[in-house]
Amino acid sequence: MITIAIDVSNTLGSSRRSGLQRLCLRVAVELSANPGVDLVLLDGRTGTLRTLSTARVGRLSTHFERPVAGNRWSATTRRVQQRSARSVPRGVAWTPQGGWLVDLDPAWHAPIPRTELLGSVQAEGTNTAAVVPDLLPVHHPEWFPPESVRRFTSWLVAHRVAGSRWIAISDATADALRQWLDDDSLISVLRLGVDLPTLPPAGSPPLDGPGLILAVGTVEPRKGHGLLLDALDKLGPDAPVVDVVGSAGWAADDLRARLRHHPKVRWHTEVADGDLEQLWRTTGLLVQPTSGEGFGLPVAEALARGIPVMATDLPVLAEASQRCARLVAPTVDAWAEVLSRFADDATFRQGERRRAQAFVPWSWADTADDLIAALDTPGP
Repeated sequence: MITIAIDVSNTLGSSRRSGLQRLCLRVAVELSANPGVDLVLLDGRTGTLRTLSTARVGRLSTHFERPVAGNRWSATTRRVQQRSARSVPRGVAWTPQGGWLVDLDPAWHAPIPRTELLGSVQAEGTNTAAVVPDLLPVHHPEWFPPESVRRFTSWLVAHRVAGSRWIAISDATADALRQWLDDDSLISVLRLGVDLPTLPPAGSPPLDGPGLILAVGTVEPRKGHGLLLDALDKLGPDAPVVDVVGSAGWAADDLRARLRHHPKVRWHTEVADGDLEQLWRTTGLLVQPTSGEGFGLPVAEALARGIPVMATDLPVLAEASQRCARLVAPTVDAWAEVLSRFADDATFRQGERRRAQAFVPWSWADTADDLIAALDTPGP
């Protein structure tokens, strides 16, 4: 039996769910279902790590707006409550007793700085591990708010000083982390799962025409929304309509204004899971003109549904798509060309759909298995 404790303070306190929070919650579901794992969920928002109360475990379930794998979240809630009650008396600060504290949530935003926490839990005999999504705030601080860069860098350095186990969400992230560490640290890699689609009703006709063109992700400098708008402007009145799904994030005011008022854009700033699933069902193409990613979860989610993907020509997106996406140069001309061809050329669309069919999705159970294997692997 392996004990895995996860601080979910950021997810509990957040008004929105990012891809990293989805990763944390989905993996928690799978870990709790594993008979070889004793999962402990922790809340550190008061400045002291405590096991979640019944109400707070239930609060996590509100981040899902449809049943998870046959209502597995309800089973997860019961197991976590039972295991937490056995591990620590309710209301008493969490006392680590072996096992692992794994930073799977975006813990650089957690109230307890890791410079304070990691040494103290290690002194009590608990191992620590960091799941690293990317090193973009280190390499491209101009893409992020200064406070986020400071928090992320401090979190990363704290885990390095503590000698934590390193786990990356892609080979590309592992390579970037290896260069940053510049030592022989062991770095494991997770296969990221996807939320498998709810199948359409039997006998549903195939998608005719191009369908919706979708862009999914928080509107922020690195996501390439400006490049996408420039490509649409180049095509003029003949440009296809693009549905942009994502909160405003820290995008500049001028970009927000362009998205709100562009004649070829429908911007959905608040989309529930069920509504997004409806959009997926009528989507013919996902576009991701991003400048940088740690993995690119929407790419895998689209391909798992058989939806073609056009994404920036980046190694990490070639990896996330299993080379089943069309990789596009980050120029206005290149994006205008592929958007126009997809909208107007049925033969081109058919080829893109055949390319997408080769994608083989991983499950969140695969992700949880990889995490357990990473923690079980002996260090150097």
